[in-house]
Amino acid sequence: MPTLAAISVRSEARTTVDAQIGHGLLLDLGQRLDVFNLFNAQNNDISYCYESHLPGELDAGAADKHFHPAQPRSFRVTLS
Repeated sequence: MPTLAAISVRSEARTTVDAQIGHGLLLDLGQRLDVFNLFNAQNNDISYCYESHLPGELDAGAADKHFHPAQPRSFRVTLS
């Protein structure tokens, strides 16, 4: 069951923009370019709040934010 701290902690809303463009070359052949994090936003991809325990901390642990940072701008080219 979540703790009260986990229920009351909120993260700021963030926006990451991805883009995709493609073109059909032949009947069964196409190409596509994906750009992830188009504007190279420096934000967190996802945030969690849960209790964790590090050496030297209280036995019960402490509720805190844990996050995964967004990947920098990246590209993917697909030929299918």
